[in-house]
Amino acid sequence: MYGRTARLPLEEEAFSKNILLDRVITMVYKLPIFRESAKIAIKRAQEKMKQEYSIQQSTKFQVGDQVLYDNNPNYHTKLKKKWIGLWTVMEVLYNRTYKVADHMGVRK
Repeated sequence: MYGRTARLPLEEEAFSKNILLDRVITMVYKLPIFRESAKIAIKRAQEKMKQEYSIQQSTKFQVGDQVLYDNNPNYHTKLKKKWIGLWTVMEVLYNRTYKVADHMGVRK
């Protein structure tokens, strides 16, 4: 039919077993190579994240510094303002937390 010879299902089964066996053998031999390349990619990604995190964590503010205040850190929309005006650091607390006040002296 359409220039091809007909094959019986039994012939197809023998053919597919050989292909499957070849595929398994190829996978067994290539698995260590795939694992090694995955380890290298993970290591690269971890180093990149470590560098970006250390840059982010290096920012510390002192009393009197002008900062932006995050209105709602857990929920942001596209059109809503993420940051609110300039605030002045009034007190440095623990774990990189601060008490801030706006230009009118209202504290947050």
